[in-house]
Amino acid sequence: SVSFMSKMNVNRKVMERKDLKQMIDELKKKSFAGIYVDKRAYDEEGFVSLYASLKAELDCEPINSANGNLYFYEF
Repeated sequence: SVSFMSKMNVNRKVMERKDLKQMIDELKKKSFAGIYVDKRAYDEEGFVSLYASLKAELDCEPINSANGNLYFYEF
C-alpha cells in the first residue's frame, strides 16, 4: 500500500543518516533478523566498504545468493 511504502521510504531516509552501529542497534531493537544488501545498488568501492564495515561490526560472514548479488547479514 502507499502508506506502507511511505513508511519504508521514511525509515530508509532516517537510517541513511545514522552511522552503521546506530543503524544495527535500531534494527535489533525493532526485532529485525539481519540486514539485506543488494550489491547492484552500490558502485564497487561503496560495496567493498559496506561489506567490510558490516563484517567487522557484526563479526560474521553474510549468506550470499547464488548469483553473488544479494547478501544477508544475520544478527
